[in-house]
Amino acid sequence: MKSPLNLLTRILKNETVSDFLIALAWAIFVGLPLFTLHMLVLDYEHSLHGMSIQFSFQMSLKNMFPYHPMSIGLWLVAVFITAFSLRRAFRKQREILAMKGQVKRSQIESYTDELTGVLNRRAFDRQFKSSLEYAKLENQPLTIAMIDVDEFKFLNDQYGHTAGDEALRSVANYLTRFIRTQDMVARYGGDEFVIICPGLCKEGAISMVNRLRTSVLPMGIELSIGAATYPSDGKNMVEIMELADKLMYQEKEEHHTRHIITKIGR
Repeated sequence: MKSPLNLLTRILKNETVSDFLIALAWAIFVGLPLFTLHMLVLDYEHSLHGMSIQFSFQMSLKNMFPYHPMSIGLWLVAVFITAFSLRRAFRKQREILAMKGQVKRSQIESYTDELTGVLNRRAFDRQFKSSLEYAKLENQPLTIAMIDVDEFKFLNDQYGHTAGDEALRSVANYLTRFIRTQDMVARYGGDEFVIICPGLCKEGAISMVNRLRTSVLPMGIELSIGAATYPSDGKNMVEIMELADKLMYQEKEEHHTRHIITKIGR
């Protein structure tokens, strides 16, 4: 059986009851003083214009309740309704803003890779399509850089998935700091990332790839990179992605062969 205290607590937590009590408090502690002030000013003006013999503060207060009960009641009801309506309107507005914030967070989460915090595959496909359409419309170049983490399977097998996850986060953070403001990084899948570079021409793409190749990444991570540029390397999404992917895997094979030769040499 619920105690009276718990029952009272639940009642007070009810939004309608809470709004009712707050509006009632406004009516009593704000509406009543305002009505009193209104009557004092009214009596004073009556005395100035000869409508009453003499203004008396004590007399005005004494006569206010006996002679103006309906006015007081209507005044308090008006203040109560106003306070209650405003309270409900503000609450509704907060709920709407909270819902909009939740929807926005859900949208962000639906386009963000949970592990690395960069764009996910779905967001990349959508952004690549719109960026390519804009490049065609404005007759501007667009570069896509496919990036693969070398020896990632070995890293997972040797040090565990926790180390592998940390490596992916490190690569994502590094790429995010490396790119220009208008560029976008996405996790394409597994240990592969992709960078969308609007307005970056073929020469700029080569320069970017070279800077990435010579970069020193955290945890001694090495990257295999392949880049393709619209319109010189392809006219549509498929052609550009296929070339970038092909070049990335060619470099990955070269790195793999180099590592094998290095191990044999030891």
